[in-house]
Amino acid sequence: MGYFLAVSAFRTDDTDAVCRAIVGYCMANGVGCGVEASPGHANEATDAVVYAPVDGWTCVLWPAYFNIHDFPLCETLSKDQGLAVSTVHVYDGDFWEHLFLDQGRALHRFSSWPDCFAENPEEAAKAKAEWQGEPSQLACFLGIDPASISRYLVHLPLPPPVPTAPPLRKPWPLSWFCRKEEPASPPVPPKAYGSDAFAIEDFWVFTDFWAKLGIRYPDPPDQNIACVLRMDSSFTRKLPTI
Repeated sequence: MGYFLAVSAFRTDDTDAVCRAIVGYCMANGVGCGVEASPGHANEATDAVVYAPVDGWTCVLWPAYFNIHDFPLCETLSKDQGLAVSTVHVYDGDFWEHLFLDQGRALHRFSSWPDCFAENPEEAAKAKAEWQGEPSQLACFLGIDPASISRYLVHLPLPPPVPTAPPLRKPWPLSWFCRKEEPASPPVPPKAYGSDAFAIEDFWVFTDFWAKLGIRYPDPPDQNIACVLRMDSSFTRKLPTI
């Protein structure tokens, strides 16, 4: 089983307002949601962890498999609360997607593998165009240089096919037995920027991307917690999906 992650950052210091908005959204869609009395024992299957604001951003780490629900939720909360919101989700550990909104208006939309589910070349081309992640509008809004984030916004190639059988080994020249061969070092995956913590092919690179936006990913996840919101497990069926 791969990794399914969703995390959002709301541009506000008012964590209470963020919590009220999340609870209201859930209740409006028929999903029970309330503050958990023991925030130190979060249940990743049902709990949204809300963190104390850092540098003006309040982060929310959503329950597992919330990656199909975060975009609609953030679109609604951004519009209703008049907030800027950046939200990221990961699908099966294969790729990450980003949506940035201001007052409900999308300023940036990116996927590292936009044509993952495309069934033909036409669908693939359309998906790549829709999720290309052109950075100028987002950079202008945040007052940063587009060049500081553009290298993150690349569409990765398809994963290499899994070989069905190991390749046949070619005979070694006799001279090879006369010297000791050192094992070849695996190639170092490239990084978007030299100071990054993660390679461009690693989905965690979104945390480096976030850092350029001024958002700090909540790590370690069990610290700086403001509150925990526990959702009814029916959220998987009742909340809007992308």
